[in-house]
Amino acid sequence: MKRFIEIDIARGITIFLVVMGHTAIPIWLNNILRDFRMPLFFGVSGYLFSSQRYLNNTRLLWINKFYALLVPYFSVGILSYFYWLILKIADPLRTEFIWYKPLVGILYGNGVNGWLSLNVPLWFLVCLFCVQLLYCYSQKIIGDFNVYTQIGFYLIIGLIGYGISRFVFLPWGLDIALVALFFMYLGNKFKEYQLLNKIKPIGIVSILSFIIFGIATYINNADMNNRIYNNFFIFYIAGISGSIATLSFAKLLSKMKLPTKFFTFLGRESLIILIFHVGFAIATLKFIDKLYVVGTIHWSIYFAIGLIIPISLSFFIKKIPILNILLNGKGKPVVTENTISQLKAS
Repeated sequence: MKRFIEIDIARGITIFLVVMGHTAIPIWLNNILRDFRMPLFFGVSGYLFSSQRYLNNTRLLWINKFYALLVPYFSVGILSYFYWLILKIADPLRTEFIWYKPLVGILYGNGVNGWLSLNVPLWFLVCLFCVQLLYCYSQKIIGDFNVYTQIGFYLIIGLIGYGISRFVFLPWGLDIALVALFFMYLGNKFKEYQLLNKIKPIGIVSILSFIIFGIATYINNADMNNRIYNNFFIFYIAGISGSIATLSFAKLLSKMKLPTKFFTFLGRESLIILIFHVGFAIATLKFIDKLYVVGTIHWSIYFAIGLIIPISLSFFIKKIPILNILLNGKGKPVVTENTISQLKAS
């Protein structure tokens, strides 16, 4: 299946907006971004998910996603903890803090109530790990059913996840994963039916998506990490329409050389940017701001630093194989079906 440049651009746009959303941008703007950022991330993950590769080889999925998601999660989680501890101890204005709570939070895998206060965006890695596995196993069960039955199934699963989150936040964001399965399913079907080919940058689908998203986000705001869905079905509508609108915008940008290079670059660096922009870049600037500037640094500076520092770290990380494995989930030998067969034979 052809890999569309628009998918890489969309991923770049999304991480661009994620970093922006973690600064002090106006609340009304951040509310709009929250309505589709994470749904789009899960949808893109569904688009990139290889059903042909994994549905008949779940062990391969476990191994590859362990390296790609869990190894960076725990590696960066521990690094974030020690950096967080240093900043807490070095802060002369510090208040009392519970030193072990973030360590428990790394195991709990939830970016709420201070459990991952050291590096909140890490929640996405373990949640995505759960989503990928749940999607694979669910498709092994219902993959032969018609599309409408599958849509109904994932809507019910999403409602179950929503219901659970009203009472408890499950470890590793499992309740969020149940909600996100619907977006992953749609992303995967988007690829299967080659729907990206049918979207025109300025066409009926694109315009309707922008309009529907505008209406949905006006009457309903959501935040997946904090389990804020409000009207659950409008949340889905906003996530889907916002994702399609972003893909339409990505198709428009793909016709322009510089935006294409910029956002595809961000898309390739999205993991490093995600896991380093809050716990290291923005945390450092907040520490400096608190001590010396008394809260006068503009959000745009936080945004720029939130991109520049992780990207700079990425160049360093990629040059050292062990760091590329531990912090970027890459650089390891490619695990394939043949690799699994050889391991079994040995």
